[in-house]
Amino acid sequence: MKIRKLLVYISIYGVFIFYGYSLISFQFSREGALYKQKAKKQFFREKVLKPRRGTIYDRKSRPLAFSIREGDRWKREYPYGEICASLLGFIGKDNEGLEGIEYYFDDILKGKDGHQILYRTRNGKYLPLPDFPRKDPENGKDIMLTIDIDLQEIAYRNLKNWIKKWEAKKGFVIILNPSTGEILSLASWPSFNPEKIPSPFLPSYRCLPVTYLYEPGSVFKIVTYATFIKERRHEKIKRIDTSPGSLIIKGIEIHDPPSDIKRNYILSPEEVIVHSSNIGISRIALSLPAKKIYENALLMGFGVKTGIDFPGEGTGKLRKYEEWDEIYKCTFSFGQGIFVNGIQIAMAYASIANGGILLEPFLLKGIIKDEKIEINSYPKVIRKIFNKQEIELIKNTLKKVVEEGSGIRARFPGISICGKTGTAQKFDIAKGEYSFEKEIMSFVGFFPAENPEYLIYVMIDEPGKGRFASQVAAPLFRQIVEEIYRMQKPLKDIEMVLFAKNEIK
Repeated sequence: MKIRKLLVYISIYGVFIFYGYSLISFQFSREGALYKQKAKKQFFREKVLKPRRGTIYDRKSRPLAFSIREGDRWKREYPYGEICASLLGFIGKDNEGLEGIEYYFDDILKGKDGHQILYRTRNGKYLPLPDFPRKDPENGKDIMLTIDIDLQEIAYRNLKNWIKKWEAKKGFVIILNPSTGEILSLASWPSFNPEKIPSPFLPSYRCLPVTYLYEPGSVFKIVTYATFIKERRHEKIKRIDTSPGSLIIKGIEIHDPPSDIKRNYILSPEEVIVHSSNIGISRIALSLPAKKIYENALLMGFGVKTGIDFPGEGTGKLRKYEEWDEIYKCTFSFGQGIFVNGIQIAMAYASIANGGILLEPFLLKGIIKDEKIEINSYPKVIRKIFNKQEIELIKNTLKKVVEEGSGIRARFPGISICGKTGTAQKFDIAKGEYSFEKEIMSFVGFFPAENPEYLIYVMIDEPGKGRFASQVAAPLFRQIVEEIYRMQKPLKDIEMVLFAKNEIK
C-alpha cells in the first residue's frame, strides 16, 4: 500500500516537473520567443518615423524638388516636371533615390529614420504614451545645384520643339561655364512626368548628355587638328590637297559632303576645319604619328570618365594606337569608330575656351546646413593641355567656322562665337555598314570668343528631315544663344541686335 501511494506521488510530481521544465524551456526556445513576440505585438507596435527628404535648389535658390507632408508620409514634388525629370530623377516608395540627382546624392538627401512605441487600447487604436521611448527622425540635408532653371527651361523647350520640327529620335543640350566647369543646364529629350514614372523605364529617359555613348562625327576633328598645332606641323604644311573630292585608302573611299569647298580643292589646314573637310582632316592625320593623336585625345578627356557628379557615365571607347592602321587613323580623325558621351565633348571644347585647361565638370554647388551653404571647393583642374599660342590658333579657326564656314547658321549679330558642326553617320548593325539615313547632328560653341561665359553643345539624334548639322543643329544653337542674350540684355540692346539680324537676313 505504501509503495503504491509512493508511486502515485512520484507520478504526480513527475508530471508537474515535466510540464514545469517544458514551460520554462519553451520561454527560452526559438518558438517561445516567437509566440512571446506575437503576444507583445497585440499590445505594442513600433512605428517608423520617416524624415523629410532634403530640398534640391538651383543656383539661385529656387526649389527644383521638395517634400510635403501628407498624413504620416512625405510626398515628393517636382515643380518643373518634365523640364528637369531626366536630370533630377525620382525616388521610390521607401524614400530612396532611384535615378539622377536623387540617386547620386541620396546619402545627403534622405536623412535617417526615427521611431516610437505605440500602445494598443481596448478599442484597437494605437496611441503613444509619454513614458514610451521615441527617437525623432533626422531630416535630410538640402543641396544647391549649379543648374540655372531659366537656362534649363530655355534649353529644354527649344530642344523639344526642334526634335518635333525635324522628326528626330532624341537629343540633348548642355550649357556650362567653361571657366569653372559648372553645369548650367542638362536638358534631355524624350522626357517623362516625374509624378508618374513610365514603365518600363527606358534608357532614353535617362540623362542623355551623361549616359548616352555615340560616335561624335566632325566635332571630334578638333582633336586631330589640335594635335597638328601642338606638334607644330602647321608651320611646315601650309596647303592640303583635297582633290578630286574623294580619298581612297586600301579600297575604302573617304569623301566630303557637297559644299563650297569643291570649288577650291587646295585648302589651308585652317580651312579644313572651317569647311569641315573629311579628306583634309584625313590627310592631316596621315601626316601625324598615331601615338601623338591618341595621346592628345586622352589629354583632352576622351576614353576616361570626366568625373561629373552624376550616375551612369560611361568612359567611351578609343582603340589603342598600336591597333591603328591608315584607315582607322583617317576615320578617327573625323569622329568615326570611337564612342564618347556629350560631357566629354563639352569639356574638351571648354578647355579651348578657358585657355587650355581641362576641368572636372560638376553639378553640386554646395550643401545647405543650418541655413548656411557649404560651397564645394571647385573649380577642379585636371591638367593643362594647351599653351597660349596654341589656343589662339585653335580659337581663330573655330571663330571662322561660324563667320564663314559650316557653322554660319549659328552666327548671332553682336556676339563673337567659336564653334564646330558635326554630322555623324550611325552604324547599321543589321546591314553591317554606316547608314546614309540615320545620322547624329551636333554643334558645339562658346561665346563671347574673347572671354567665354557660356559653352553650349546641342545634339540631335536621327532627324527624319535635314542632311547636315549646319542645317539642323547650328540654328538650334543660335536660337538658344538669342534667348540667353534676351534674358541678360536690356530691351534697347535687344532691339538693336534684332534689327541688325534682320538686316543681315
